[in-house]
Parts: sequence; C-alpha cells; structure tokens
Amino acid sequence: HGGLTLAVITHDLDVSRRAQRQVRIVDGMLHTS
Repeated sequence: HGGLTLAVITHDLDVSRRAQRQVRIVDGMLHTS
C-alpha cells in the first residue's frame, strides 16, 4: 500500500505543479496585454 500512496502523492504534486505553471502563463498573458 505504501508504494501506491507514494505514487498518488507524486502524481498530485505533478498535477499541482503543472497547474501552477498554467496559472503563471495565464498571469503573464494578462500582464502583457
């Protein structure tokens, strides 16, 4: 079970990191326009 939990946590971190990157891109577009 421990390995599965770690995989889920890693996946969640990856998703949130990707979301933060998208937010930053949108933020940059709003500021430049």
